[in-house]
Amino acid sequence: MKKLLLITLLVTALPNCSKKQPYSLFKESKTQTPTKQIAIETTTEQNKIPELDFEVQNATGKTLFIACFTYIQKEKFTQWRWDKSPVYKLTPNASTFINIDTIPDNDYRSDIFGYLAIFENEQEANESIYELVDDNKKIDLDRISELTGKKVVVTVKKYGFRPAHLDFAIVSKEKKRLPPELDFAIENQTGKMLFVTGFMYEIKESTRSVWNYEKTPVLKLEPGQTAMIDIDTIARKRDRIYMSGFLGVFEEHEEKEANEATYELLPPKNKLSLGRLSRIQGQKVILEVERYGSVSDINEFAIKPTASPLENIEAEAPTGVNL
Repeated sequence: MKKLLLITLLVTALPNCSKKQPYSLFKESKTQTPTKQIAIETTTEQNKIPELDFEVQNATGKTLFIACFTYIQKEKFTQWRWDKSPVYKLTPNASTFINIDTIPDNDYRSDIFGYLAIFENEQEANESIYELVDDNKKIDLDRISELTGKKVVVTVKKYGFRPAHLDFAIVSKEKKRLPPELDFAIENQTGKMLFVTGFMYEIKESTRSVWNYEKTPVLKLEPGQTAMIDIDTIARKRDRIYMSGFLGVFEEHEEKEANEATYELLPPKNKLSLGRLSRIQGQKVILEVERYGSVSDINEFAIKPTASPLENIEAEAPTGVNL
């Protein structure tokens, strides 16, 4: 038979113990920080966490409803998931700051990426989820942390005959010295009226930088008239040096072709290769016509120094044809 060992617990009255004031097993430290002070210190510490909020400007010319979808992990051991910001109403040229959740961990915060979802209908914006938003209504922002100190400008891009679509530019809010412009003058010495546009192979400073062709506004040039080809401002020197371009030159009866032209479908007879734009910076491109035997007239050009400042040429430039 097993013997049972009975242990008797003797409860001794503890000092300063009463029903109204329960005794704590943990000694109270004389240097203990008051609860209120701890709360204040915690709040101050949280305020030091870098925020991911960024500014967005509406440059589309119409009222938009904008939300930001971010792929986040808020705390350790939690799952990565899509998070949606509040929906913001932006009238033309208005700006606002997009509120992104505070992420305490530095590593997680730097890896967060997101998309801007852009709508013209408020109800559609409020009910939207990332998985069902049409790709044509999304802008890829890549890593949100890269937008610190910058502004996202939402625009509409029209390229030839293709439908207009959303585009954006990343603009630094810091005051920096402006890089040299690649704009150049163009003069019509062909003896006939022309429609002229430019196709520039460039890369813009953004989080999803890709080399592609950008089309300049179509200009109507009368014989002997001079205008400016306006090139996008490219901040990085290396990208500016390697930019190249083509002119699309169309006759008076080809206005529609000029407006709908894209570089990829531009006929050889309408195309003039300029090479690297840095070599014609601050100079003038003079359009001429050359006769080659029984073949029809061929468009040619010469590059000459400008006789007048570019600012004066720009002031005299004709109004561009709306795309």
